Amino acid sequence: MNALALCAPIAWRLLVLRTLARERPTTAAAPIFSNSPLKCLRFALRRRKRPDLPSEPSIADVLLGVAAVGGHIKNNGPPGWAVIGRGYDQLLTMQLGYDAALQDRCDQS
Repeated sequence: MNALALCAPIAWRLLVLRTLARERPTTAAAPIFSNSPLKCLRFALRRRKRPDLPSEPSIADVLLGVAAVGGHIKNNGPPGWAVIGRGYDQLLTMQLGYDAALQDRCDQS
């Protein structure tokens, strides 16, 4: 039950991401993704020498970016669940580090 409680919100988020990318690919990603994951995604794409996101990315751009972080190859058709999940996992890990670095540091000297 604990694993289900942790995995269900992530699975729902991935399902929403993929569904919106298929049904409304031009929808802006800003209402769905905050600034922090978009910055992390841009960094990850640059690091992997992939095309960067546009300044105002659509939800389809974000899905393809997440899939690229997960190892998706464009010539293999639309991304599957495995690469989307792997890319989203890496994106969440990067976002945790990014958010931790931005928090005020406690000086306990």
